[in-house]
Amino acid sequence: MRHLWVLSLCFVVACHRRPPPPAATPTAKTEEPLLRPREEKKTSRIPADARRVTCKVVVDGDTIHTTEGEKIRYIGIDTPERGRDGKPDEPFCREATEFNRRLVEGKEILLETDVGKTDKYGRTLAYLWIRDGDREVMVNAEIVRAGLAYVYTFPPNVRYADEFLACQREARAAGRGFWKDYKIGGAECYVATAKGQAFHLSSCKDVQGKSNLRKFKDKGEALDEGLHPCRNCKP
Repeated sequence: MRHLWVLSLCFVVACHRRPPPPAATPTAKTEEPLLRPREEKKTSRIPADARRVTCKVVVDGDTIHTTEGEKIRYIGIDTPERGRDGKPDEPFCREATEFNRRLVEGKEILLETDVGKTDKYGRTLAYLWIRDGDREVMVNAEIVRAGLAYVYTFPPNVRYADEFLACQREARAAGRGFWKDYKIGGAECYVATAKGQAFHLSSCKDVQGKSNLRKFKDKGEALDEGLHPCRNCKP
């Protein structure tokens, strides 16, 4: 009789045992979108005379070759350089190149030119446009917004200089790309010539003996004026 009572008790306990919790459903990782949302324009920004070409090869973050062999250099931006003469690539060169590749390689693009049509190397200077569904996307601006290019303004090609500067401020504020760990200070001051488009370390050979230098307390102040870092002293 005692054994029967024990068996009955075990049966009751088993019936009231809590069921195991359901297995956790793994959370799917969401990939950051290539193109960030922007306010849509009701009218087309692409000029009617924009020229259609197809990108064959992406050389780096701001240069491509077309299927016709034309070399295109993006106006108004400068991405980290590839290493030359045994030197390593600059930081974020690979990321900028890959971002550019995902945007344009193998695709039809529309070229908009400005006052200056070519650079000293014979490359076509252009703003590049692509269509993403119903959106019109300027590639130059998107690379800056991704934090993978500096604003690189050289008159007379200044049509979108203010827009590029706004994109750079947005990328800096969000810490995108190379801005994430960018150090604003580091030197006593930074300088630029009166009409120059670059800022320098005060020890840079490019500004030695120059008068009427503009001074900046940090790199952020120079960047906000639309200046880019000197390619020689790399402040």
